[in-house]
Amino acid sequence: MHILEASVLSTILLLFIFFDVRRYPLPKQDKGSRFFAELAVTYTCFLVLNIMLHGASQNLFRLGLWEARILWALHVLSIPFLLTLWVHFSLINVAEDTRQVSRFSTLLVLPLVLFAFLVFADLPVQQFYPATPFFTYIWTTPGSSYLFILSSFLCLVMLISPLWNLKTLQGSKPFLAFLLPFTLSIALATFRITHELTLFVTVNSFMLVLNYLVVHRDAVVLDDLTNLSMGPLLQRRLIKAFRNRSQYSLLLVDVENFRLFNSRHGRNTGDRMLQELAAYLKTMPYNQEAFRLKDDRFCLLLHQASSALECAGQLQRRMEDPWQLGEETVYLSLHLLVIHIPEQASSFDELMYIIEQMLQQVKTQQSTSLLVYDANILKVHQHRLDIISALREAIRRPEQVQVYYQPIHDNKTGALSGAEALMRIQNNHLGFLQPDQFIPIAEQTGLIRDLTFIVLDRVCALLGRHPKVRQSIQSISVNLSAEDFTNALLAHDLLEHIQAQGIAEHLISFEITESMIIQSHDTVKQVMHTLSSYGIQFALDDFGSGYSNFSMLMDLPLHTIKFDKQMILKSPESPQLLALLSSMLHALGKTITAEGVACKEEALMVQALMIDRVQGYYYSEPLAEDRFLSLFANCAGCPVLNDI
Repeated sequence: MHILEASVLSTILLLFIFFDVRRYPLPKQDKGSRFFAELAVTYTCFLVLNIMLHGASQNLFRLGLWEARILWALHVLSIPFLLTLWVHFSLINVAEDTRQVSRFSTLLVLPLVLFAFLVFADLPVQQFYPATPFFTYIWTTPGSSYLFILSSFLCLVMLISPLWNLKTLQGSKPFLAFLLPFTLSIALATFRITHELTLFVTVNSFMLVLNYLVVHRDAVVLDDLTNLSMGPLLQRRLIKAFRNRSQYSLLLVDVENFRLFNSRHGRNTGDRMLQELAAYLKTMPYNQEAFRLKDDRFCLLLHQASSALECAGQLQRRMEDPWQLGEETVYLSLHLLVIHIPEQASSFDELMYIIEQMLQQVKTQQSTSLLVYDANILKVHQHRLDIISALREAIRRPEQVQVYYQPIHDNKTGALSGAEALMRIQNNHLGFLQPDQFIPIAEQTGLIRDLTFIVLDRVCALLGRHPKVRQSIQSISVNLSAEDFTNALLAHDLLEHIQAQGIAEHLISFEITESMIIQSHDTVKQVMHTLSSYGIQFALDDFGSGYSNFSMLMDLPLHTIKFDKQMILKSPESPQLLALLSSMLHALGKTITAEGVACKEEALMVQALMIDRVQGYYYSEPLAEDRFLSLFANCAGCPVLNDI
């Protein structure tokens, strides 16, 4: 076979590869795929140069002197350049350490740049690697020796890399990694002896086709465990669907807490469960294709939009029944996501973004197992992410955390007996955030712990700067979250923050909720007893909104019981229950605070029931620090209470 026939045949093979890639695109995120595409394009240029040189040598067209020299120089440079890309491609496929790839790449570029400089600098004088009228190779020049030495060096690098990473190579990679430098070395040796590039062209074509078939097309093989098609094939199908604007629906199936399932039942049982689930997905009576994306995530590609919801409903009904795995009976829970393309996603990247956001959304909504995509879902989730960013920024810049104080009055004297410290956040992008906007998110993300200490420090600083406040009030209360109690050193840390500013411990009180006590009873009890020994008091917040368990009132050192505002709101028409609760709590030696008193009628009822303290908008809204201090300075007689 002559060089022309080999070049033409190789060009035809490359056209078929390009056609196949057009039908089933290679994953953009895969570095190996990107380098393979660059390699194929470079090899095509090399073949075109071969064909052009052969045409010029056969007088099929005439070239000027400088045109011939430039074409010859490009052809000469294309050989080591092509080999360099082969090395890059080999490194990407065998090396786990990206730093190793970078080091090798630096070594490769320097001699290649030097060779290019020498070849182009030689164009006027034609001494380093001159072109002949018939475009034959002259191996007695320094340029030919440099070319052969550089090419041999590149083949050596191709051989060293798989040897260095031999332990990490799996599947067909070792075979291909060693075959590549071996065949290219033979082709170069033949080229050195015969001055013919025919074998070099043939070897390059053979290795390109082999790598495409074995390395890249093996991405569509079946998963060994479940016998389902894998993610890369789904990706190619979706890219083709977006290109052709084909109508599909995706049903994403995510197994809930599969790690917990594995730890509870064992890895073998977990694998059997995945096999059973995969088998069930394949047999569902819908026109669908099933794929396994990762360990515990599957996807169904359906051709009709209505089938997705029907399929999801069938899956939900199946999950209500147990799975029999040998002698073991297990239950499985799924998160299901439905999205239609191309109506709800116009590209593959947009689809991946939507899926990730939906997965996070459904996992935070414990009561939701099926989520059908809607644009508002992403807006809500994005707003949640914005709030998380605002919380993290507030922790880094505590001046964005603002503490407001809602006054607490003595119901008998009208004096200002204390206040409840409430958190607000002033963010540059989101503006002024109220507690209901960020407290639940702060608790879910664990950021509430840092925010609690910021509020506590701010309260201690206020008390430290104003001796008259310290002398007049009983305490300022700070709310604790259930997430705070996940800190094993909570009691120690709270004391450390209080004592660091020289504040008497009894000036600080903490508010906890009944649900918090139920969730972490032993931890809460230990923290309360530790802090109570220093004179710190605790208040039970939102009493009456939950179980109202009286046993905890006897078991825990609770000084104050705060009636929930809903109890106050519903009591004016029938205050007997509130009166009975007040009497019982007073008999237990508890101090009672009525929260959320919003009108004069409620204030009169609370006063008639001899409740000890009151707070609410009827008396004062939560105040910024300066307004709270101003109220404190002018509140000796508390005219609001005197008017009742």
